[in-house]
Amino acid sequence: MGRVKLKIKRLENTSGRQVTYSKRRSGILKKGQGAVHIVRY
Repeated sequence: MGRVKLKIKRLENTSGRQVTYSKRRSGILKKGQGAVHIVRY
């Protein structure tokens, strides 16, 4: 069973939006660091 596609909507709460994007950015950077280690070795 696959994942359900979610509709992307703008977060009206500015503090909640900042938290969401900071978490997303940290997750993306974490994945990037993992890819760098795989490619390097």
